[in-house]
Amino acid sequence: MNIFWVATVLMIILKLAGVIGWSWWLVFSPVILSVVLNILIEGLSVSISHKVTTRVTDEHEERPYWSNRGDK
Repeated sequence: MNIFWVATVLMIILKLAGVIGWSWWLVFSPVILSVVLNILIEGLSVSISHKVTTRVTDEHEERPYWSNRGDK
């Protein structure tokens, strides 16, 4: 459990106890924020991974690794 889930559980308890009168959107906002951040981080990591893989593959196709051994 991370801080987002702890905050959400705490706010749900406070909402059900009548301590806070916030809307349910605000009560669940830490979970929504956590999901959005995770999607962004995963998207960035996939994008970066694809870019690196494509670059390495292109370099390998241009000059295979065995052609750089110093043998001429």
